[in-house]
Amino acid sequence: MRNRIAIIMLSVFTPAGFAFGYEEKVIEEGEHGPSYVYFPDKIDKSKTYWVVAGIHQAKGKAKRAGGIDKWADKKDNVIVVSPQYVTGFQNAFPEHQEKLVRIIRKVKKDYDIKLHPRIFLYGFSGGSQFAHRFAMKRPELVCGVSAHSGGSWATRGYSKINPKARHIPFAISCGEKDTSRAWNKAPLNRLDWFNEFRKKMKEGGFCFKAKTWPNIGHRDCKGVWQITEECFALATTGALPGCEYVEKLPEESGWNDNKLASKVRKKRADELKQESKSK
Repeated sequence: MRNRIAIIMLSVFTPAGFAFGYEEKVIEEGEHGPSYVYFPDKIDKSKTYWVVAGIHQAKGKAKRAGGIDKWADKKDNVIVVSPQYVTGFQNAFPEHQEKLVRIIRKVKKDYDIKLHPRIFLYGFSGGSQFAHRFAMKRPELVCGVSAHSGGSWATRGYSKINPKARHIPFAISCGEKDTSRAWNKAPLNRLDWFNEFRKKMKEGGFCFKAKTWPNIGHRDCKGVWQITEECFALATTGALPGCEYVEKLPEESGWNDNKLASKVRKKRADELKQESKSK
């Protein structure tokens, strides 16, 4: 994602170890700061792009989309949106949901870009709380979720696990040393709450992959980006990276699968084949 208008070159490395650059624009000014959109260097008006919503941490800023901008830099079929929120957004209340939906509509209208109707969400810490709750509340708008190290999850009355989201691939994780509570009276620490949520997802027959990271505290790591890539591939191509669609994901992949998720993946894989034939 390089070239034109506001180009920002940062001398850091992506999770995969490559230098990156991107085109960043403010899509909406707000009382608490700007929301951003990140574009590939060239927009192909004949192409339909996937929207990746990168959600910042609690008390964070929308700039750099919670870190997902670096990952998306290597893709030519992704547009990243990053809404600016204030504390409380982690619950994904209706006003927070609508802000994200409004920004996506604004991107489509203002830049005359074709977008897939379902979005991929990424979030770490407070951002992960919003990401997985948005998917549970608005599953019809979501194709995949990558959520990590949340201070709370959708159990114990902090939102609900929605069976209508069973087909959506969820990549979730937490560091094994991430054992502090997000707030003083939180019922569980981050790791314990993650493990409870993972158990509930398993019991509910969801499509998901859950990992804990040895010797990792409250931060991301290489594994986070690996399972994010897997989740995005399942959501957008119907298969794991470098693979073709299979009716059931192999047990060794670590993904819990279900028939509804497989049906959705099959549809996407067939769409891709049709797109290739028409070119």
